[in-house]
Formats: sequence, C-alpha cells, structure tokens
Amino acid sequence: MEPAAGSGNAPELLYGLHTVREALRAGTRPLLKLLVVQRDKQFAELVGLARAAGVPVQIEPRPALDRLVPDGRH
Repeated sequence: MEPAAGSGNAPELLYGLHTVREALRAGTRPLLKLLVVQRDKQFAELVGLARAAGVPVQIEPRPALDRLVPDGRH
C-alpha cells in the first residue's frame, strides 16, 4: 500500500498488489511511500519498483495497515 499525492490536501491511499504495482510501473502520479507488511516474493517486485522510482519503502505490522484501510485487501 502506498499513499499517492491526490488532488486535494490529503494523500490518496492506493492498496492492493495489482493496483500498487500498476501505479509504480506507470509512473504517472507522485508516490510518497510504499507500505508493506512482509518481505516475500510478491512484495519483492513492489519493493524493487519503488526503490527504482525513488519511492521510500516502509515495513509495517499488519494491524497498522488494517487501521489505514480497514475494509481493504492489502
């Protein structure tokens, strides 16, 4: 999951493996950081894309992500 700069004052939160991957690949929006729960194969690609784009990566416990997006899959 990562917050992306939105059109308003508050950042927009993008979450979900496919959504985040496509946002990183497209490079069409300014991404502030990538939040991930664990370091495994599916997140390794996201971390690599984020680092290549200069997006900071932050490892968080699952409860922290659940608080940000309570009803989302991340």
